[in-house]
Amino acid sequence: MKKWILIIIGIILIGIIRIAIKINSDFDDLTETYNSEHSLDEPNLNILSESKSPNEKYKYYEYQFDKGALGYSRVFWSVIENNESRNELKSGLIPSGYKIIGWNDDSELALQKWKPYYESNTRYELDNKMEFNGIKIHISNTELNSKIEKKERENTSIVSDTITNWQLYIDSELLFASNVADSNRFTAEIKKSDKYENLYLKFFYDFNNEIMKREIKLVSENKTLATFENENRSHSPFPIEKYILDRIRMANPNREMKIVYSDPIMKNGIIIGLLKLTNE
Repeated sequence: MKKWILIIIGIILIGIIRIAIKINSDFDDLTETYNSEHSLDEPNLNILSESKSPNEKYKYYEYQFDKGALGYSRVFWSVIENNESRNELKSGLIPSGYKIIGWNDDSELALQKWKPYYESNTRYELDNKMEFNGIKIHISNTELNSKIEKKERENTSIVSDTITNWQLYIDSELLFASNVADSNRFTAEIKKSDKYENLYLKFFYDFNNEIMKREIKLVSENKTLATFENENRSHSPFPIEKYILDRIRMANPNREMKIVYSDPIMKNGIIIGLLKLTNE
């Protein structure tokens, strides 16, 4: 009998702990939302995308905060007047549970309802064709009659309702940033005379920050010149060691290489950019 009582008490305690963790997670998210400096002047602001309305009266921003060694915050969307003197984003924050997907041809802001990883229940309900921050909004579950949105959807190759982006750094200096919706792949050129310790790739999933095995390959003419492996949280910086790059430069100077990233989510790999090592 005592054994069953202990088992029941254990189950109850586990339930209480799970509820406490959920409450704490929601509280942390709420605190981050209102205490972060939601301003275009914030030095740790990382803008993922931005777009003016067709009538050029408004502009929306999709962004997150760089937390240094802790990686990146959740993604936020905000829409404000397209005015050089307007830098505050907090007043235009889109309610949690909705994300911006573009403008339609009538300068209405298209939103889509979704369930983000950082909360289980949407706290707000927006009505179709209502106004938000003075802008007419359109809640869309289908494609808009908009060239902007159509282009974004054609270029996006990841499951909908996710944001996947990356940044390549030389120590703490940003070399380039991009995302799955951008068809361009930038080239990072590293000179022999450059003084640095390592390159770092920050690859961000909006829906995942679990510990996983990650891999980067440097590929040229279908030949893998180097493979880097790392097991850490998906938001953690992935180091690309300088001493290996120096070896590649000695054997293959001035060769342009594809930087191919893969992990259990991105199993087939994705080219996040190009790398060129010169002897200058």
